[in-house]
Amino acid sequence: MTDSTLFYADGAKKLAQTMNGNERVETGIRPYAFHAGNRMSLIALPYVMCEELARLGKDVKLNFQITFADTEQRVLTGTDIANLIFDTRPLDTTIQFSTEPDGRITTRVWGEYIKNEFAYIKKQFPNITANFRYCSDLYKNTPVFKHLITTTLLYQAEIKQVMLNASGRPTDNSNTTFALTVCPKCKDTHTHTEIDGDNMQVKCDKCHAVSTGHFSSFDYWLHHSISSLGSWEMFPQNNVVILGLDHYLYKDDAVREALYHYFFDKAPVEKRYLYGSLVVDDKGNKMGKSSKNYFDISTEDAISVIKQNPLSKYISLNDKSR
Repeated sequence: MTDSTLFYADGAKKLAQTMNGNERVETGIRPYAFHAGNRMSLIALPYVMCEELARLGKDVKLNFQITFADTEQRVLTGTDIANLIFDTRPLDTTIQFSTEPDGRITTRVWGEYIKNEFAYIKKQFPNITANFRYCSDLYKNTPVFKHLITTTLLYQAEIKQVMLNASGRPTDNSNTTFALTVCPKCKDTHTHTEIDGDNMQVKCDKCHAVSTGHFSSFDYWLHHSISSLGSWEMFPQNNVVILGLDHYLYKDDAVREALYHYFFDKAPVEKRYLYGSLVVDDKGNKMGKSSKNYFDISTEDAISVIKQNPLSKYISLNDKSR
């Protein structure tokens, strides 16, 4: 842990003391459903940081860069997804192609909901700005993401070794993938991609379709540690990064920095990391959408809870907390 790595509500206040109030702050979320843990890290923690800036007499003009990671896997699979975290892959498709019962696109429905919830901070601190970006929009039209995706498709084994070296995590030595092209026919990610300049050929193991086209005509799954590097390169001034504590436990900061050096042959601009507490239920199980173990609370309650637990690694809630 360094002076650039801070934790929980106490860390949010300490970070504010070193800020001028005009920083660009980077954070993100998978936009499907929304629970108390999300609310604490995405809304309550930034709110406490803004509140402390104001208390210190600083103009609160933070520019939040919030990524909607709609290209994340819908379901993750692997031999041991909790421990062998670099030996996993999407089970089928990405959440970009999930729909609600009424047919609306899940990630767009929840993206709008999250935007509205984040507006709570704007109401209290009207000079902040918030820029929401969907990964699926960025991937097709941004040269830096084309570089990240095509390089990963071509050099999966090298990239896995970078991740293993930086994290010290175990592996089952499988031929894991960290970028996959979505089959345009059936939307599955069990594909094999050949690249020839800007053109690609994608073969699908599920429906056996063979699709050809320009890079921008396809959709992609990309590992979240690699995806984050796009904003690092495009917005190097985003030197404040807010993450959930699970990222810290998996040494995601070290992994991202090592990957950045691999992809861009230079060190990234130094980041200041702020990690939120892990929210667990009254049985000690981590709150999460993937495990379907979640419920939500109000923003006011979320702010109150993290203030009451300013140094807590774990915050325990039960569904009566709503």
